[in-house]
Amino acid sequence: MYQALYRKWRPKTFSDVVGQEHVTETLQRQVAEGRLSHAYLFTGTRGTGKTTCAKILAKAVNCEHPENGNPCNKCSSCLGIESGGFLDVMELDAASNNGVDHVRALRDEAIYSPAQVKKRVYIIDEVHMLSIAAFNALLKILEEPPEHLMFILATTELHKVPATILSRCQRFAFRRILPREIVGRLNYIAEQEGIDLRPDGAELLAHIADGALRDALSLLDQCAAAGGTIDSAAVLDALGLAGNLQTAQLMDCVLRRDTKAALLLLHRLYGSGKDVGAVLGELRRRRIALYCLIFCAAQVAAMEIGRLLGMLPRFASYYTVAQGLWHILGALIFFVLGVCLIVKAVRKKTVFEHRSEITYKKVVGTAVLTSLDSLLAGVSSRFLDAYWLSCLATLFGVTALCALGGVSVGYHFGYSQKNTAYWIGGALFLVTGVDVLIRLFV
Repeated sequence: MYQALYRKWRPKTFSDVVGQEHVTETLQRQVAEGRLSHAYLFTGTRGTGKTTCAKILAKAVNCEHPENGNPCNKCSSCLGIESGGFLDVMELDAASNNGVDHVRALRDEAIYSPAQVKKRVYIIDEVHMLSIAAFNALLKILEEPPEHLMFILATTELHKVPATILSRCQRFAFRRILPREIVGRLNYIAEQEGIDLRPDGAELLAHIADGALRDALSLLDQCAAAGGTIDSAAVLDALGLAGNLQTAQLMDCVLRRDTKAALLLLHRLYGSGKDVGAVLGELRRRRIALYCLIFCAAQVAAMEIGRLLGMLPRFASYYTVAQGLWHILGALIFFVLGVCLIVKAVRKKTVFEHRSEITYKKVVGTAVLTSLDSLLAGVSSRFLDAYWLSCLATLFGVTALCALGGVSVGYHFGYSQKNTAYWIGGALFLVTGVDVLIRLFV
């Protein structure tokens, strides 16, 4: 019988787990030294290895011949736990067993010593789905656990777990697996399975998986079922996604405000079976990236223009004489922008505004206005030729990080909390204006 790749290649030891060394090394050391807790809480997004590590830990603490904290996967205990044949090690889904009666039954059963292994282990997945009454029933046994009992809780929504439960567990946070780590694992599995996976196909699968190795393996399995070479084009076709060219065409239609062409392209994509939601998500990411690039380009260009102007003798003399006026002008622009945003917030002018109000014209205008400070810095830094490229690179990097963070936060929260966004934006503009004035007198 065919077995799905994510099940077939599920890690059997801590050493096999990809991208979670900060968790696996600690757990392995605890098992080797016998310093185990009675309760663990694994948190993180889906597909990052929480349940897998829980099962490995359950095998390791009950293994008859452990190998430096890892289970041997050969003894009767390891084989029984792996197959699910031991009732002393149970994996429960809290989404289906979330009532207080289920937890009370578990609690009453847990007090008995295990019959087949050293420790009775309960793995409760999606523990945040338990009811309040169920959490209260679980709390009692977590407070006074028998020596033979271990709980391993797993959740994707940590904020829904009561603080009383959190305080009684050792908490381990599973991070999103890096794309390069997913690519490496996909290439290894593809080689073992005889799958013709090309580098661009592996990179695209890692990107789509969004940090979840299990999802990446499921996608690889789906693409492999189609047969042939798995490159980026094959992945897009198998998963019903639009390629970079089609997304770029849609982006061009948006920039040209060609509504008809954009709708026709979306219609063709929908008719060909593409995931329109994924297309729009990719379009949003491209738009955010373009916003960031505009701000970066404006800052770097302004600083370079300032340096070139500073090298002109006549301009340099004018700038020296009227240096204060330049700084006052820059501060005034920031003050005006800040006051405008705060006035909007006070008047609640944003009630009837829509997402369409964010146009590239406004983005470019804001980028140019906010780059005035870099222009003045460029004029003042005309004597730093030896370090100029480093200065520009640093400015580009800092601007990219700030713009990416700001645009992303604004896009996700700005329209639901528009007044708050305007208050914060206005305050930042005012602080920047004050900073420009301070530098005039320092």
